[in-house]
Amino acid sequence: MRSIWETQVSLHDRYTLRSLPVAPFLRFGAFLLVFAPVVACTRSAAAHEKPSYPVDGADDNLTVAVPLLVDASPIIDGALDEGEWSKAVKLTGFRRCWTFRGTPAAVQTTAYLMGTDGRLYVAFKCEIDDPSKLQASETREDARLSSEDHVRILLDTLHDHRRVIELGVSAGGARYDKRWGNNEWDAVWDTAAKVYESCYIVEIDLDLNSLTYEKQEGQTFGVNLVRSSMDPYEVTAWVVDDRLGSEDSRCFPHLSGLLLPKKLAERPVKVDTYVVAMNESKSGAEGSSEQAGVDVEYPLTPSVTSRFTLFPDLTNVEASFESIDVSYREQFLPDTRDFFVNQAEFFPDRELFHSGRIGDFEGGAKVTGAWGDYRLGILDAYGKDESRNDFVTHITRQLDQHTDAKFSLVDVHKPDFYGTTLAGGFGTDFKDDSHWHLDLDHAHSLSDVSTREGHRTSGGLQYKGGHGQSGGRIRYEEVSPNFDPISGFNPRRGYRKGTVNAWKLWEPEQGSRFYRSYELFSHYGQGETWGGDFYARDYGLGGILNITDRDRVGVIANRERHLEENIRPEPFDDRTITLIGNAGRGKDITGRASYKFGTVEDSRLNQYSVNLDWRKPAWDLRTDVSYSQRGQDFKHGPLTSAEIFEVGLTWLLSAEHWLSLRWFKRSGDKDIDNLSMTYRIHKASGNEFFLILGDPLAEEIRERIAAKYVHRF
Repeated sequence: MRSIWETQVSLHDRYTLRSLPVAPFLRFGAFLLVFAPVVACTRSAAAHEKPSYPVDGADDNLTVAVPLLVDASPIIDGALDEGEWSKAVKLTGFRRCWTFRGTPAAVQTTAYLMGTDGRLYVAFKCEIDDPSKLQASETREDARLSSEDHVRILLDTLHDHRRVIELGVSAGGARYDKRWGNNEWDAVWDTAAKVYESCYIVEIDLDLNSLTYEKQEGQTFGVNLVRSSMDPYEVTAWVVDDRLGSEDSRCFPHLSGLLLPKKLAERPVKVDTYVVAMNESKSGAEGSSEQAGVDVEYPLTPSVTSRFTLFPDLTNVEASFESIDVSYREQFLPDTRDFFVNQAEFFPDRELFHSGRIGDFEGGAKVTGAWGDYRLGILDAYGKDESRNDFVTHITRQLDQHTDAKFSLVDVHKPDFYGTTLAGGFGTDFKDDSHWHLDLDHAHSLSDVSTREGHRTSGGLQYKGGHGQSGGRIRYEEVSPNFDPISGFNPRRGYRKGTVNAWKLWEPEQGSRFYRSYELFSHYGQGETWGGDFYARDYGLGGILNITDRDRVGVIANRERHLEENIRPEPFDDRTITLIGNAGRGKDITGRASYKFGTVEDSRLNQYSVNLDWRKPAWDLRTDVSYSQRGQDFKHGPLTSAEIFEVGLTWLLSAEHWLSLRWFKRSGDKDIDNLSMTYRIHKASGNEFFLILGDPLAEEIRERIAAKYVHRF
C-alpha cells in the first residue's frame, strides 16, 4: 500500500527536468500567456444579477434578513398554527420559470423563513384547487420527484455564485437532498407535509451543521425557492431572472443573519460498517462468500471533509447495461460505487478521471471541500496486493464571480507501467454582460510507455440570449493520437475538430391554445486527422414543438461523413432522420417514443424505442417498461439486429421499505437475459438492508442470494 506522500515522492523520482517533454510544456505556457490578458479583461467585481421586477420580501440589495427565535422553535408537523411562524419573514410573488418566463404564477405560493442558533426553518404554503389532482404518491428517501407536486429550497452556502445545495420535499412527504449535483450527499434535516382542502404545507428544519460553508463572521448564503405543480403543470420560483432563470446562483438573493455553529466538534462523524453474505447454487459456481468493510467520513472544518474506506463493497446493487445504439465507439457507463460517487463533484471530468476504470481495490482515502476561494479534491485508492495505485488532485480557484481557474493531476501506478496526466483551464464571463462565456482547457498525459504520451486542448465560446430563448456555441478540440490517460474516458484520439451550434426558442402570446413553444436548433462540424487527412464533417437541423406543458413532438435530421480507422480506411456517410415524442408528464402514465431511420454503416437503418412509466398510487406500485429494436440491412451482407426488452417493478411497502424486480433481455448482437429482485430497507438514520435474489451485474439469470447490511454509527 502506498500513501499519498509516497505517491508524490514517486512523481518527483520519475520525472527529472531533462526527461520532461519540453515542447508540450512550452505550448501550454504559450497557451496561458495568450489568454491571460483575456482573463484579466473579463474579470469584474462580484455582483448579483438582478431581475427586472421587484422581489417580494427582499430589500433593494436583494437581501433577506432571517428573524431569529430566542427561546422557542416551531413544531415540524405540517401546520403553521404555532405562534413562532408569525415571526418569520414572508415571501410571496412567485413567477413562472417556463414557459412565459417571469410572468406571475397561476397558483399562489407563500414561503416563510426564520432561524435559531445553528438551524434554519423554512415553510411553504402552496395553494391548490383540488386535493385529488395532487401527484404525491412517492414515499422513498432520495427518490426522484420530477413527476410529483413538490417544493425546493436552493442554497448557495459558499456564496460563490457557482454551486448549489438543493433540498426537495413533495406534498406527500417524500424528500431528497443534493449537494452540487451529487444526490449521494445527505443533509441533517427534519421535514413534514400535510394536505388541506385549499393548500398543502411543507415544513423544513435544517441543521446548518451538515452544510458546506465558510467558517466566518457575518456569513451570507444565496437562496431561492421553487415550486413544481403537476395539474395544472407549472414550475414557479420566488426569483426568476430574465436570462438566467431560477436555478443559476448568480441571481439568488442574499440570506443574512444566520447563526452558524462555531464548534467543529458538533459536526457528526459518520461511520458506516457493512457485511455482505452471498451463496450461489448454480452448477460450476457453487459456494458461499462473506465480505465486510468500513467507511468513515470525518469533518475537518465546516467546509472540508475527509473520507476513508477499507475493504469497500464491490457488490453493486444497481447495474448499468449498454443501450442499443449505432455506436462505433465505447459507450460510457457511470460508476455506482459509494466511495467514488460520494463527493464526485470535487474531481475532474471523465476525460481525465473515470473511476470506472479502477477495478477491485482494497482501500482509499480522500479529502474534499472548500478553502477560501479554492475548491479541493484529493483521492488515493490502492488495489489488491498493491497491483495498482491511483492518486488524483483537482483544484479550482474562483478568481471572481465570473471567472474560475482549475488544475488537475491524475497519477496511476501499476507494476508494469505508470501514467500521469496534468491539466489546467479556466472559464469566464465577459465583464458584467454574462451573455458570453469563454472556456479553455489543456491536458497532457505522461507515461513510461510512449504510446500513452500526448495532449488534449479544447476551447469554446458560448452565447446565451435574453429570457434564455436563444443561444449558440463555437468549439474547437484537438486530441493527439497518444493522449491516453489510464483512468480517463477518451474513446477517440488523433483528430482536430471545430463545431458550431445554434438554437432559438419562440413562445406565443400567453393565451394561446394551440402550443406552448417551438424550438429550432442546428449544428455543423468539420475535422481532420492528426496527419491532415479527412476525419469528419457533420451537420444537422432539428425542431421541437411543445404542444402543452406535458406533451412534445420533434424531428431531427443529421448527416455525418466520418472516418473509423478501426473498421476500414474509407469514411462512412450516414444520413438519418429521428422522430421523437413525449406525453403525459406529471400524470400517472407517461410515455416516450422515438423512431430513427436512414443510412448508417452503408446499410439501411430502422431503429425505434418505446418507454412507458405507470404509477398506481392506490397500490403503491411503479412500473417501467421499455422496448427498443435496431435493424440494419446491408447491401452486400446479412440483416443484423439488436433487441432490448426491460421491465422494472417497484412496490412501495412503506416510506422505508420497498421491493424491486428487474428483467433485462437483449438479443441479436448480444445475448443477455437477467432477472433480479431486491428487497431494501432504508432508514433515515442511514442504516440499510438489502436482500438480493440473482445478480444485477450478470449477463444471465444466476441462482444467487445475497444479503447486505449497512450500519451507521
